[in-house]
Amino acid sequence: RVLQLGYAAGAGVALTVGTTGNVGIGTASPTEGKLVVAGDNIVSTLSGGGFKHSVANAGMYGVSGTLSITNWDDATKGITIKTATGNVGIGTTTPNALLTISGATTPAVSLTTNTGNSGWRFGIDTADANKFKIASSTSSLTSNTRLTIDGSGNVGIGTTNPTVVLQVDRTGASSEFLIGHTNTLSLIADSGNISQFGTRSNNELQVFTNNSGTPNMTFKVGGNVGIGTTAPSQKLT
Repeated sequence: RVLQLGYAAGAGVALTVGTTGNVGIGTASPTEGKLVVAGDNIVSTLSGGGFKHSVANAGMYGVSGTLSITNWDDATKGITIKTATGNVGIGTTTPNALLTISGATTPAVSLTTNTGNSGWRFGIDTADANKFKIASSTSSLTSNTRLTIDGSGNVGIGTTNPTVVLQVDRTGASSEFLIGHTNTLSLIADSGNISQFGTRSNNELQVFTNNSGTPNMTFKVGGNVGIGTTAPSQKLT
């Protein structure tokens, strides 16, 4: 048999328990699942548990509006899904992209191992001029910061205050900037404050201008230097 509860004669069925054990609220035919809730506006509240569920224009297969899972007292602290666009917001009720993460203080994403002992973090450091940072840290953008991009587009590796388009720095240790498929070009500044420019592998170094491909200066592996020639026979030719 089917158990049905209603408010009064002619007022409709409020709750139905079907022969299969399915429960329906707002429907007399709960066939789609163990609990089926039907209606244009659904609000469920669990007092003491801090949970509030609100769906506008609920349908059998989803919602045709906005689905929100939020903090009881602050709607911005939760997840919002805009069904019209598919945009998802975390910490915001107005996501403007497929995924928008918002926070008043340093919104960031953390990637950690299942043990939580190792991870990476990237986001916006609101305490440092809203710079974008990547850090090898499980808890902070300011701990072990590896890359920084400021509002001017300057990129810093090893520094959080880049003053040029690309600044590579590593205070207290040797820094190395390599270009090339097989480490054929190196820019090195070691801990002794000696700046070096050269090749790491056993190759000669050539300097040319205007992308002509014709070397203006050639440094041979043995130390000979040629100006206007690629085959210097003396220390300076």
